[in-house]
Amino acid sequence: MNLLSASKRVISHIIAQLPYRIQRSLYSILYLNLYEGRIGRGERWVGKSWVELIDIGEYTHVLRAYRYHWIAPTLKNKSVLDLGCGSGYGSYYLSHFADSVVGIDRSTEVIEWANHHFKRPNLKFGVGDALEMPFSHGSFDVVVCIELIEHLPSHDQETLLKQIASVGEEKLYMTTPNGDPSCFRMIERELAGCPEMTEFHELEFYPREYQVLLQKYFSHCTFFGQRLKNVETFGDWVRAKKRVLTLNDFEMTQRDLRTCSNIVVVCSLGDN
Repeated sequence: MNLLSASKRVISHIIAQLPYRIQRSLYSILYLNLYEGRIGRGERWVGKSWVELIDIGEYTHVLRAYRYHWIAPTLKNKSVLDLGCGSGYGSYYLSHFADSVVGIDRSTEVIEWANHHFKRPNLKFGVGDALEMPFSHGSFDVVVCIELIEHLPSHDQETLLKQIASVGEEKLYMTTPNGDPSCFRMIERELAGCPEMTEFHELEFYPREYQVLLQKYFSHCTFFGQRLKNVETFGDWVRAKKRVLTLNDFEMTQRDLRTCSNIVVVCSLGDN
């Protein structure tokens, strides 16, 4: 770990001990002014390497990275489309496992960042709209869509799923925040007096709502919840978040989806 990553880890660990509302304010200040920060509108994390993302050890960073880490081993010899790829760190990680990866995002700024910082022979980035994808039917074996659908109004969510069904040939991995009031993340927001959703989300699904929507378009869907390991209560979760975390601290489970931070679905394509 280099000195910069080490300093970020220390700062993140200190902030993690503070009340939730103060944490969010300080993270915003740090990302926008001291670090590379968030580019463009939204919640994108922007860093210069996958290692930097992990080394910081902050809950939200590792939570995001773990989704790609969980998906990656299934991608051997596969062509992959990463929808809403953001700054490119996830696409870059997947490209170490897949035959080829294409990442698209509608933000020109983040695609410029991705092309500059995340380079591999089997990885390409381009500006594109997930609702009007410039790809022919069955162009990709696997479609990965991480934390995108909640940013869209309901009619656009339907369009997104139709587009995915068209360009994907074998499998879809799609994740979204859990909007169930029993979710520890939602309890934290309520106790802190924060709005139920961030300003960037149009809708956060209950697990059952998410299941109904996805099963409308895809015949074979398996649902998982992303959570910290060995966390059974809200108090456990709050304490665990304050630690310096690694990928090994997270898991995907089919147990008690209501309390999981994020809902992940794996759908079969091609037979729909």
